[in-house]
Amino acid sequence: MFTSTKFITMNKLFSILLIAVTLFSCSNDDKETVIVPKTLQKIVFYRDSPNQRQWNISNGLLTSITLADGTLAEEFIYDTNKRVIAEKNILVVF
Repeated sequence: MFTSTKFITMNKLFSILLIAVTLFSCSNDDKETVIVPKTLQKIVFYRDSPNQRQWNISNGLLTSITLADGTLAEEFIYDTNKRVIAEKNILVVF
């Protein structure tokens, strides 16, 4: 068992270690790191199949949907509040 002297010594040692780690881990870094966020640009459904659909995204908004052959199927137009104000169904399938 620990005696009170050993406990106090270990407590002091732990406190000194904690202070040392805190002081040395906080460094003043002069480098300014610029992190470029990666944004989602497209989503492809059913890749390499006749039913492939590609959702094209710009500024976080779905702008258009294209088919496997690149044909524009739908286009979306937004207002300044990022609400859909128009949807153009380009492709009509019978």
